[in-house]
Amino acid sequence: GGRATPEGGTVVKARRLRLLNSEPFLLSTTVVPESSCPEFTFEGPDSLTVYELIERKYGIQVQRVKSTLETAVLDEFEADLLSVQHSLPAFRLERTAFTGDGQPVAFTVHLIRGDRCQFSFEVDGRIQAPAGVLSD
Repeated sequence: GGRATPEGGTVVKARRLRLLNSEPFLLSTTVVPESSCPEFTFEGPDSLTVYELIERKYGIQVQRVKSTLETAVLDEFEADLLSVQHSLPAFRLERTAFTGDGQPVAFTVHLIRGDRCQFSFEVDGRIQAPAGVLSD
């Protein structure tokens, strides 16, 4: 996983539940450094990404995002929020966002219902495998 702040820094955590056809399908938890994003919340239009919110409220531009996608099993709390049975398989998408000078500005975990989501990837024909798949 990634870290949104140097060791010992105070962070702000915010959660957002997204709906698809009036049904919960994605739970986002974002952690940001309190020093650069005090009182961070998911206020504003639901269509705004966390990075757009950070840029609008704090003037911080995200230049690079590192993402990791894996399968996960929902715990009781997560399953209840997503209105599914406990232990339903889900997708866990971790994203760490960095500023232009390489400072981490946000760490987000998206939990996505496995029965409501499909990921498609397209890679250049000269690439043998998607980046990261063969790493330890």
